[in-house]
Amino acid sequence: MLGMPAAIRMRRTGPVAVFVRPAEALPLLQRALAIYENPNLPPNNPFKAEVLENLAKVYRALGKVSEAQEAQARAAILRTQR
Repeated sequence: MLGMPAAIRMRRTGPVAVFVRPAEALPLLQRALAIYENPNLPPNNPFKAEVLENLAKVYRALGKVSEAQEAQARAAILRTQR
């Protein structure tokens, strides 16, 4: 994970990776999502799904359950559209 901002580095805790500093990772992941939602990019980009899954993890870590569920649902839809 070298070269990645400290806020979005993850550590493994068993089978699940958790963000070390979720409050700092949130705006970075939101910005990444905004980039992948560019209308000039394919709508079912697998990187967009990955960003949404990471957003869901961050939202859960911050106690934002409804936002986490929405991000995870959007990611699942993108994964099935491939």
